[in-house]
Amino acid sequence: MFKNRYIPSRMVLLVWVYYIYLVANSFLAGNKDIHLITSSIKILALLAVIDMQIQSNQQKAIEILYYVVGFFCMVDAASIIFFPDGLYQLTTNWNEWSYSISNYWIFGHKNNHAIWFILFGYLTYLHCTNLKKDKAKIICFFYALISVLSMVIIKSSTSLVVIVIVNLAIYKFGFSNNDIRFETKILLYISFIINVLVIFGFTVFLQPIVELFFNKDLTFSGRTLAWQNALFFIAQKPFFGWGIIPESNIQSLLGSIAFVNAHNQILQSLFQGGIILLLIIIVIFIYIANSIDNELDSNYKIVKSACLGALLIELVFEVRLDSQTTWILILVISQFFRSSHERIISDTDLQRGL
Repeated sequence: MFKNRYIPSRMVLLVWVYYIYLVANSFLAGNKDIHLITSSIKILALLAVIDMQIQSNQQKAIEILYYVVGFFCMVDAASIIFFPDGLYQLTTNWNEWSYSISNYWIFGHKNNHAIWFILFGYLTYLHCTNLKKDKAKIICFFYALISVLSMVIIKSSTSLVVIVIVNLAIYKFGFSNNDIRFETKILLYISFIINVLVIFGFTVFLQPIVELFFNKDLTFSGRTLAWQNALFFIAQKPFFGWGIIPESNIQSLLGSIAFVNAHNQILQSLFQGGIILLLIIIVIFIYIANSIDNELDSNYKIVKSACLGALLIELVFEVRLDSQTTWILILVISQFFRSSHERIISDTDLQRGL
C-alpha cells in the first residue's frame, strides 16, 4: 500500500500553496465565506486526481481528459454554431437611457471559451500523436475548424488570436521534424513587458497590433478604467492585498458594473493577495517554463510553448487563475512528457524504415 501511495507533484504543491494563501488571506481580510474553502478544495481535489492518474499512466490520463473535455467543447461549439445569438441573453442596464445585451452559451459569455479550447487543442494533439499521420491531421483539422469557427461566431478577438496561435503550432510544427531550440522563459519576459506597457498606458506603438489583431481601441474595450482603479487600491495594501471580496463590492471599487475583476491577472493577483501572491504565481510560471524546457521532443515543446503563450495573452486581458480549467491546462502542460526512451525507439524505427 505504501509503495503505491500518492505523492503530489511539485506543480500540484505549488497550486496548493497558491490557494491556501489566497483563502487564508481572504479570511484574515474579513471575507469568511465558506464557499471560498469548498470551491478551493474541489479544484485541489480534482487536480490531485488528475495528477495521480498522470503519475500512474499518463497516456490513459490524457485519453480520459481528451474525451471528457472534448465532449464539453463539442457541446459548447454546437450551442454556438446552432444558436449564434446565444442560448440565452442577459440585459445590463447602465443607466435609465442605455443598456446592453450579452449572449451566453454553454461556457458562458464570449470571453469564457478560449481556455477550454486551448486545453482541448493540446489534448487533441497529444491524442493524435498516437495515430497515423494522415488520420491525426484530419482530427486536428476538424478541431481547428470547430474552434476557429466558434471564436469567429462569438466575436471574441482575443480568443480568436490565441486559438489561431495554438492551431498554427499544431499544424506547422506538431507533426514535422524540427530541432528548434529556445528558452521558454522568453515568453514570460515578453508577457511581463507587455503587461507593464499595457497597464501603465505605454501603448501608442502597439496601436496597429491592437487594432488589427485584437479589434480593440487603446482603452482595450474600457479595461483601462478597471486597471487604473485597481492600481489605486493595490497601492493601499501592496503586500497582502484585499483578499477575495464579493462581486458587488468589486464592481463599486473598479468603477463599473461591467467589471467583476481587474481584467488583468497580474493586477487581480496584486489586488487579492498583494506582492506575496504575485511572487507565488511567478514561481508557478517559472516552474511551467522549466518543465517545458525539459521536454526532449522538439515538436511537443513547441506546441506546449504555444499553449503557454496563448494562456499568457489571455492573462493580459482577463482573469483566468480562478478557473479549474486553467489549472488543468497548466498541470497537463507541466506534467506530461514524451519520454526520452520513447523518442529513441521512434527514431530508431524510423532509421530502420529508411
